Amino acid sequence: CPEHCIFVPQSINSFFTDTSSTRGDCPRGVSKRKKKGTDEFNGLYNVSCSVDGNSVYLGRTTCPVVGFNKYKAFKEQYAKKLAVKHYGEGNIPLGVYNALVNFTVSIED
Repeated sequence: CPEHCIFVPQSINSFFTDTSSTRGDCPRGVSKRKKKGTDEFNGLYNVSCSVDGNSVYLGRTTCPVVGFNKYKAFKEQYAKKLAVKHYGEGNIPLGVYNALVNFTVSIED
């Protein structure tokens, strides 16, 4: 109903898409890197974030927590960019702007 829903631009809607099925037991934004041509884990983790439906590669690491922290910094900064852009264009109300500006990512998510 209109009192509890709001339409937002597609880039904001997709910002909140959960891809937990592709990361397995890794923290959000982190996935195990496989040895070339195999399904065997090679000890490294890839770090990436989805932006407008495209995967942005943020690097690789030997530690999944370090990878998560890279992802967290990127995702939270991107939330602020979305907020400023869409609020400035009049596409979102102040409440959505505030939610994006204050958005945080937790490793428990």
